[in-house]
Amino acid sequence: MSSCAASFQEFPKRERSPLPRIVIIRLLASLALVVGLAATVGASGQEAQAPSELPYEGRLILRIDVIGEQRYTEERLRAALGLSVGDLCSAATVEEGIEYLWSLFQVRASLDYRLMAEGVELRLVVTELPADLEPRFIGNVGVNLEKLLEWAQLEDRRELFLHQVPRVTTRVLEGYKREGYYFAEVNPVIRELQEGDDPNAPGDVIFEIIEGPQVHVKKVLIEGNESLPEGGFWFWKDGLSAQASILLAGPGLFDWSGTEFVLETLRGDLLAMRKVYRDSGYLNAVVELDRLEFSEDRSGVEVHIIIDEGEAFVVRELFVQAFSLKPNPRGSAYLPLEEPTELVLPEEEILQNLSLAPGKVYTQRWVRSDHQALRDLYGKDGHIEHPSLGLAHTWRWLEPELIFDMQSAEVDVIYRIAEGQPVRIREVIVAGATHTQDRIIRRELSVMPGELADMKEIRSSLRRLTSSNYFTDDRNRLEHRDPAFRFIPTGEEGLVDIEFIVEEGRVVDMQIAAGVDSNDGLFGIVALTMRNFDITSMPSSFLGAFGEIFRKEALHGAGQTMEIEISPGSTLDRSRIRFVEPDIFRRQQDRVALDLEISKVDRILQDYDEKRIARRVKFGYTLGFNSSIWLGFANQDLTISDVDEDVDLTDPLLQPLADQVGSSSLTGLTLDWRHRDTDVGFNPRDGRILSWKNEFYSKSLGSDWELYKSKITWDEYLPLAKGERDVHSVVRISMGAAVALPFGDSDLVPFSERFFLGGFSSLRGFRYRGAGPSTSSGTPIGGESMLRVGIEYRYPLHSITRPGTFHKTEMLRAHLFMDAGLLGTKYDQLDFGDTRASVGFGFGLMYPLPIVFNFGFPIREGEFDRKQVFSFNLAIR
Repeated sequence: MSSCAASFQEFPKRERSPLPRIVIIRLLASLALVVGLAATVGASGQEAQAPSELPYEGRLILRIDVIGEQRYTEERLRAALGLSVGDLCSAATVEEGIEYLWSLFQVRASLDYRLMAEGVELRLVVTELPADLEPRFIGNVGVNLEKLLEWAQLEDRRELFLHQVPRVTTRVLEGYKREGYYFAEVNPVIRELQEGDDPNAPGDVIFEIIEGPQVHVKKVLIEGNESLPEGGFWFWKDGLSAQASILLAGPGLFDWSGTEFVLETLRGDLLAMRKVYRDSGYLNAVVELDRLEFSEDRSGVEVHIIIDEGEAFVVRELFVQAFSLKPNPRGSAYLPLEEPTELVLPEEEILQNLSLAPGKVYTQRWVRSDHQALRDLYGKDGHIEHPSLGLAHTWRWLEPELIFDMQSAEVDVIYRIAEGQPVRIREVIVAGATHTQDRIIRRELSVMPGELADMKEIRSSLRRLTSSNYFTDDRNRLEHRDPAFRFIPTGEEGLVDIEFIVEEGRVVDMQIAAGVDSNDGLFGIVALTMRNFDITSMPSSFLGAFGEIFRKEALHGAGQTMEIEISPGSTLDRSRIRFVEPDIFRRQQDRVALDLEISKVDRILQDYDEKRIARRVKFGYTLGFNSSIWLGFANQDLTISDVDEDVDLTDPLLQPLADQVGSSSLTGLTLDWRHRDTDVGFNPRDGRILSWKNEFYSKSLGSDWELYKSKITWDEYLPLAKGERDVHSVVRISMGAAVALPFGDSDLVPFSERFFLGGFSSLRGFRYRGAGPSTSSGTPIGGESMLRVGIEYRYPLHSITRPGTFHKTEMLRAHLFMDAGLLGTKYDQLDFGDTRASVGFGFGLMYPLPIVFNFGFPIREGEFDRKQVFSFNLAIR
């Protein structure tokens, strides 16, 4: 390499500026123009040098020296610069490299160059900012070092630049405050360089922490909330705190110390309480923190909140106005036009459907109810609301206009809506059903081409698709997308296509598992359940059968059900095969179904063993979309054996048992009616399930006993709030009634066909079959008639949002319950004085495995009843 006496020159560079790059470029261009003009006028005779003509641009890099490095090696700095020996020099690359050095290493850098005959030599001059390679924290007792580094955002690196010390101090202090350390202090100490110290030595930063006690809330005392007083107990509470869902609370069942006192949480609770008052019509209510009273050791605090409710605002006049919509150029989806338009429906008819009225308190509960009422009222005539519709066709609820009279505490309310144009369905499209036959989906749809779009029917159709369990996945609810719908413009005025979007769900369950519950004890289970089964779609080969079934390419898509189960256990052995064809003649509507089942149940009861082999054939007929009626034939072989020696079969109360010891059969006809209308198939939160089962056994049909049995059950699920996204509390009401009547040559109902109560599925707080009439030795005798009722309040404790949606899935729940029931020893001898009842509470894990724990306490019991406070159903199924 030839030498050159030329000295290094600094690369031209731009100063850092907060201005946008395009602004800087324009300023530099203007400055260059002025300088160029000045040079021309100065008669220097020299032309301005263009950037492409800079002496180093495009030259071969011969050498790169690094000057000023301390903590970082020359190799790392050169690599960050982005230039290497042998590259062609580029001003753009140099600029990017210098910026990267700052962002990566917090290094201020400049680059000098020296032109040589063969190319250019570079010299990178760096100035490393002072830093502490390992900052220290002292005084932290309740918080470990890993958590401090996480708060300081130093968990991935321990190097701390001195200019970052104030920000790190703030982060650590905020972390302490979030954990309830209300009195915490964080003081950074930076050791100054002393005389004789190495000027290039790293800095020394010590964060001195005074944690103080972790403060827990002992009480939250609210004064002045006359209209919303505190009430209730445990998680079933009412009043201002419950409605505002405040987070600060004193000691409770799940937090014996009380919640950590966090000032930001308190501020959020105050805002939530103010909103509750606004929503309740107290538009002038004032909610403020009165004072904080700390304990002597400052580890506990009583929060005093004071409220001035003011007067509740009453509706003086109520109007409804319609507006057209226009696009909003500033980003919002739409804007209403300034002038209202004429209503499609008479205002008098609209007002009759509203809950809010003059003289009523203006509350958001009434407003939300009216929103729903107006949406349904217009929806019946094709004026529907959905984000996939354009502005011209969409119905919209706009923010109500309120005119206040502060002196009289009255308000004029103007409901504002965009009525849109009526929408008619041109075509019903199904998407996403890659292997399910089209007819299986369309039989659940009550939306037809040519009809006005009715959101009630559309949502009912969507609900049936979801509750069919063909397009859901209970094992993976967080990742699986439930059925949805959208509207597709057609280009024709007033016509749209509706598309139902489904995703094939988990319909094949192969389980080899074990479990335990209070009724059946320990058990194992080997089960194959195939929903949306197709017995005619056989695999192409034996070796490829499992893969094709898993991919839903075989034995899938016809809406049939196949169940095979073998379940041995300590007190219950069960095996079953069942096949259901829901549409024999492929009619979609008014379907005829077939249900075939054979089962074997061997149960060890308290006083004897019972073995039952059942064969059933049923034909069903659908009544609309949610109901069906079934007529069938049933044959059962019964064996009663191993009667305990302590059981006195001469006791008249046990005559039905004595008559049935040994083998016998029941043969007869069945007639059932079923109705199901729920939001989902598993763990419903809204809707109802009803059934009426009738069995008629006669010797003329080959039965050893003659009797008639009838049983009615009703389960109602009542959500305490409406909303498609959130998980709300639910009240479940369960009722049942049954009767068994002997006739002909039979004087008694066989012991195996009598009704019993007790256990987690019927009457919690009592053992399985442990409630009701019994002998003096404690042998339950059951009844020929039965009544029961249960009320359960379910409260979601923890829910998580499904990825990619705003919808939540319930993970953990708590519940309160009350169960009651009674048995009549004869079908016409129900004595309400013999009612058994219990109350209790429980917890349940809903996802991914259903596990329920109950704690029941009898409040009405019989002398020989067998109690059981704790019961559970813990099974891997």
